[in-house]
Amino acid sequence: MAKKRVLSGVQPSGNLTIGNYIGAISQWVKKQGEVNTENWFFVVDLHAMTVPYDPETLKKRTLEIIMIYLACGIDPAKSNLFIQSHVPAHTELTWILNCNTPIGWMNQMIQFKEKSRKVGDDNVSVGLMDYPVLQAADILLYNTDEVPVGDDQRQHVEIAREIARRFNRLYGETFKEPKAVNPPSGARIMALDNPAEKMSKSAKSKYNYIWLLDTADDIRAKIGKAVTDSGKEIVFDAKRPALHNLLTIYQNITGEEKQVIEDRFAGKGYAEFKEELAERVVDFINPIREKYGELDKNRDYVIEVLARGAARANEVASMTLAKARKRAGLIEPFLAQDLKVKPVISFDDWLKLDINIGEIKRVEEVEGADKLYKLTIDFGDKGETEIISGIREFFEPEDLVGKQVPILRNLAPKEIRGIQSRGMILAVDNDGAAVLLNPGQPVKLGSIIS
Repeated sequence: MAKKRVLSGVQPSGNLTIGNYIGAISQWVKKQGEVNTENWFFVVDLHAMTVPYDPETLKKRTLEIIMIYLACGIDPAKSNLFIQSHVPAHTELTWILNCNTPIGWMNQMIQFKEKSRKVGDDNVSVGLMDYPVLQAADILLYNTDEVPVGDDQRQHVEIAREIARRFNRLYGETFKEPKAVNPPSGARIMALDNPAEKMSKSAKSKYNYIWLLDTADDIRAKIGKAVTDSGKEIVFDAKRPALHNLLTIYQNITGEEKQVIEDRFAGKGYAEFKEELAERVVDFINPIREKYGELDKNRDYVIEVLARGAARANEVASMTLAKARKRAGLIEPFLAQDLKVKPVISFDDWLKLDINIGEIKRVEEVEGADKLYKLTIDFGDKGETEIISGIREFFEPEDLVGKQVPILRNLAPKEIRGIQSRGMILAVDNDGAAVLLNPGQPVKLGSIIS
């Protein structure tokens, strides 16, 4: 039986909060334990560009959020982690869906209206209005079954369903209709300084939220200043939203039942409750901060996780995109290798090539690559260079050392497996077979082929 695919993401538009953890990330971590579930979690950096932003901050926060995912328990062995902009299919599918989505649907979106008021008319971009279509592309590309979201995002998942349904009706069955899934408790954690508003990672006041990287002193100060309601009893009461919000945070980070919590604080006041809550939050966040610090010192590992995640995401997304392109009437690109008449290099372009004869001095295997050698090429008075060549499956090192070969030298350096390759060996015959071109009579090293 096919696994149920779960997908969700977070914008790098501010500091990830305990509300983000309770409403989303904690649910992702739980999903990892389900054997019938395939998890896809990403950072939606393209969405962060729909309102005014700073490019350097966007880069910083994008990596920060990935590291917080990992620090919170998202396991790359169980979940696919990637960055939205690393998968070009997201933007291409958005355009296809744009052309099949009525603008009236966008005008009805609540978040567009709310964000438009916040940024002002001069800063309302086309992207901000189009945000739900990009989000629909995010979801539909991966044939998603479930999208774990907070209450404020349910409308976006519903519009993704409508867009999929309309496209399928117009062009044939293409997309799976996703379903929004809310956590059982704490789907909407409210602001510490205003329980009428949702806790926001982009709030102007730091007393609005608890950041997942806050220090112990910050946490104690923020909870100490959190607003409270009238009344004395520490009980879950929806009519006392400020206290109810604090109790909801307490319940979600401890996992305790409501009655157990109410019994613990029976006869106690706000001061004692807040002090206890602050310490519980400190104990909860400290391991996340410590793990984040370890990851920050090991960026190579984080980059490897993202590279593997993007490769897998591109593989799946490209298949869905190809199907959508075909259904929508677009012709697939023609590839040069498929042409009956092969392209040829012009005489002018040939004159620009810098091809020198060099001698292979050393041959080294490239770790983890069964087709690559690192070749050290000697050009005599013109010095040496190192190139990476995929000829390992054809030759042993002793077959290569001492051989003279033509090298295309004026290529831009390219990093392959952590090694700077500066040039390319020209070692193929007219039929494309791999051979070595060793002159019958040795020539002066560095000689130019013209």
